[in-house]
Amino acid sequence: MRLKELSVELRHRIVSRHRSGEGYQNISAALKVPKNTVPSVILKWNKFGTTKTVPRDGSPAKLGIQGRRALVRESPDLNLIEHPWKDLKITVQQRGINVIFQFIIFNK
Repeated sequence: MRLKELSVELRHRIVSRHRSGEGYQNISAALKVPKNTVPSVILKWNKFGTTKTVPRDGSPAKLGIQGRRALVRESPDLNLIEHPWKDLKITVQQRGINVIFQFIIFNK
């Protein structure tokens, strides 16, 4: 069974079975959800204290961790104000990283 999102009731049943001491595999078999879904629901419940969908903080990063590391390796003293966009774009494209450049924010 593969769904985009589990219902709140089903997630609540997963958590209640976990709290009663039932194992991940037993919960998965009883509720007919994938084995990987059960621990992810339980971890989310432990972290946020709810089984409802929690919104993200802000928008997703346009440049991933590997992309940032590659740029820092290329030029450790990278400063976007002094670094020409054209050179930065060429450097990133040579490494095979696709990025929308107007949205990159570097936290240094």
